[in-house]
Amino acid sequence: MDGFFASGFVAGARRLFLGNTDILQDVASQNLGRLAYIIPIAALVHLLHVILFGMMTPSSDAEALWRAGVIGVHFAGMIGMALFYAVLLGIRRRGQTEGRAARWLPNIIILVVLLEAMALVTFDQYVTSNITPFVVICAIMAVVILIRPWLSITFYLLAYLLFYIGMGLVQQLPEIVLTNRVNGLSAIAVGICASLILWQINKRNVIQQRKITDQQAKLEKMNQELAALSETDELTGLANRRRFNKTLADELARHIRSGEPLSLIMTDIDHFKLYNDLLGHQAGDDCLRRVAAAHRKCAGRPYDLAARYGGEEFTLILPYTHAAGAVRIARVLQDELAARKIFHPAPETQGIVTLSMGIVSLAPTQDVTAEDLIGYADAALYASKSGGRNRFTVSDCRRC
Repeated sequence: MDGFFASGFVAGARRLFLGNTDILQDVASQNLGRLAYIIPIAALVHLLHVILFGMMTPSSDAEALWRAGVIGVHFAGMIGMALFYAVLLGIRRRGQTEGRAARWLPNIIILVVLLEAMALVTFDQYVTSNITPFVVICAIMAVVILIRPWLSITFYLLAYLLFYIGMGLVQQLPEIVLTNRVNGLSAIAVGICASLILWQINKRNVIQQRKITDQQAKLEKMNQELAALSETDELTGLANRRRFNKTLADELARHIRSGEPLSLIMTDIDHFKLYNDLLGHQAGDDCLRRVAAAHRKCAGRPYDLAARYGGEEFTLILPYTHAAGAVRIARVLQDELAARKIFHPAPETQGIVTLSMGIVSLAPTQDVTAEDLIGYADAALYASKSGGRNRFTVSDCRRC
């Protein structure tokens, strides 16, 4: 039992102090966004301190040393903030917001600022017992910059160690030294606690947001899959009639605007009813799938569409294709189907499954509708079937 509690304590401590390494990039992005506003403000504050203390006339050597020290710290801080801002701009300009520099820049800044606060209150001890800058900076840094727990503890304890030493070196009154050290320790404790609390809150927020994002992505994927299913023929895997109608309307509108030729091929399996009667519907389904595969192969470009129009009828939408190109595709389709050698037992056939095809190709104008294109192609298909099947006919519509 003791081992169980000990292991649980160790695991909890590791989660608390090491933090989640998988959220570091999210933290870095937040920190960079905050620093884009904070650094210029900090630089301006440093500049105002340099100006105000520069206007001061010291009345003693102690005040002169104090004034020089404070001006030096603020001047160095101003230069440091300018350099940090240049680094920040460089990270963003080079698109390195996911790199190591983006993660470490906020950590370096918080350490530098804590050391600045420690230096300021150390110089303050020449003329006053005030440690307000150290207390304020400890609190501000904890709530402004998100920092990993172990780094937060390390930086705050390092700053306090130097603060502790500085109080003993400069402040002459033992009671003030003790008071400041105690108050400084309280400031450090508050800073560490606030930093740890905000880290945990941010960690929960990031994890929760990721869950929401993952759920949204899954929902979007499901919606896409459902949309694909609603536009896919279940038997052949080709586009179904619904998608065919939508695609043809879209392509027609696009080609009316561009003036480019649009081709449509309608195909029909020859003597398919006999095929089903002689071999059965299961064999007929297999035949449809194999014929569909030949159509799919002929729709080789990303914007071509092979679809099952209904029953044993198929279509090919061929954007930006003139009549000669559509005829070439029809011949390729004939060759593809012949290569598959799908047996047809009916005596009316040549022993294999063949296609009759109707082709329409035109540069559509505003008065051409999708129904017109289907009508032209269907009429050409009927001509092929009337002419003996296993052939294609190009529509002789007046707009071709």
